[in-house]
Amino acid sequence: MARQKTNHPNSVEKKVIAEIRERRRYPSGDPRRGALDDPAALIYDIIDSEHANARLTIGVIAREMGVSEKTLRRRFETRYGMSLQKRLAAVRLDYALSLLSCYPVTKVAEVARDLGYADIRNFYRFFQDHMHMSPIEWCRQSQARADEEIAEAARENDESDDPDLL
Repeated sequence: MARQKTNHPNSVEKKVIAEIRERRRYPSGDPRRGALDDPAALIYDIIDSEHANARLTIGVIAREMGVSEKTLRRRFETRYGMSLQKRLAAVRLDYALSLLSCYPVTKVAEVARDLGYADIRNFYRFFQDHMHMSPIEWCRQSQARADEEIAEAARENDESDDPDLL
């Protein structure tokens, strides 16, 4: 089910809006303003800092920056050579993979929650669409690869300890 658009920012958006407003307090040229004068660069930073949280909507942030969503999307694509949607998906997927590759494995429900998904099924769908396997399958394969790398390193270490090789 698609998220309904509202005029009321959610907690993730409120945090980002507060950060933008805080940056505005600094005079022009102050490095603490960051990318405030470049909406495309600012939304890029926001996407990274929020790990492309699924609850982050571009329209709310665009309004706070004083540009239309369409203008922000166009400037972003011109500057970075990719759509905002592709950047959001790439950052979200990268963060999910980093959490899922931890040992012990982070529970899929926790990863979905950290990424802002209210329904774990939406996270599964997102993951399946991009990785062509479920998060659990990816975790199993990732763990098998890690185990194989450890075994290979151990074999190499055993070979280097062989006195006949010296």
